[in-house]
Amino acid sequence: MVKKTLNVIWCLAMLWVIPSQSLLHAEEPISNKLSDPFMRGLTRSLEFDNPREHENINDYRIDDLRTLRDHRYYRVVSIEEDAASEIEVIDLSKKTFAGNTIGFYSKISTSDQKNELLRLGNQIIVGYESYLRQMLVIQSEPDSQFSLNYGPFKTKDIAIAQCYFLQSTLKGDASQCKSPQQRPMTKNENFDDDFSQAVLGLSQSAIMYFSESKLEYSKQDLVDAYISVFNDEPLGPSEYFIAKINRYGVFLSSTYGEVTLIPSDSIPVNDVIEKKSTSSTENPTPTTKP
Repeated sequence: MVKKTLNVIWCLAMLWVIPSQSLLHAEEPISNKLSDPFMRGLTRSLEFDNPREHENINDYRIDDLRTLRDHRYYRVVSIEEDAASEIEVIDLSKKTFAGNTIGFYSKISTSDQKNELLRLGNQIIVGYESYLRQMLVIQSEPDSQFSLNYGPFKTKDIAIAQCYFLQSTLKGDASQCKSPQQRPMTKNENFDDDFSQAVLGLSQSAIMYFSESKLEYSKQDLVDAYISVFNDEPLGPSEYFIAKINRYGVFLSSTYGEVTLIPSDSIPVNDVIEKKSTSSTENPTPTTKP
């Protein structure tokens, strides 16, 4: 009787183990891969910012003020806006381009009606002149077409960055920004004569971050660090150029379509060097009105 009972218990045990093993094999393997919390929409702190896709990390120096990894590390100290030449629409649709000086032009729009492009160019100037740095040029295209272009610029990269900046301002089509036109300039065309400049210092977050670095930067030196910048100069991460300096601040644009602004009006930098020892013990004396 005992032996029969043991056989029944053994059979029941086997019936429980077999499906349990199959269920265990059916489970998904446990992954030890850590997920990035910033992928869930959280704001990434500056010190945790990753190198950008187009940045050559081998060329990066942490102490180079002109190549800081994040534009939020900069603040505008002062701006000197230059009175550049008046922007206008130039019709070069009947011109033959020949000359020794080569310029790069960004295409804004194409149409078979030249008057439409002329009207569009004038609308852009009226609405966005403070963001423009070069002329708007109408020229002929194949198949009886005309194009409205922005330029000339000295290099291909600057033309690409300027195109992205302008299309971002206009909320227009930036699909042709990667392919600027290169051609000889006419006598009526000149490179940009906007010599606006800005003085940049380190932002509050940059001062606090670098002052707490293991490199032991001097807080006083960080507060006193300044650089002067001009239009078309590279600034910050790789392939970013200064697109425009005006009363709003320093606009930057990259050759891969990112546009950002270092605003002229920002919260002033606090005194991070000296802290008043009496601030927590003394009560401020209220100002009495006469």
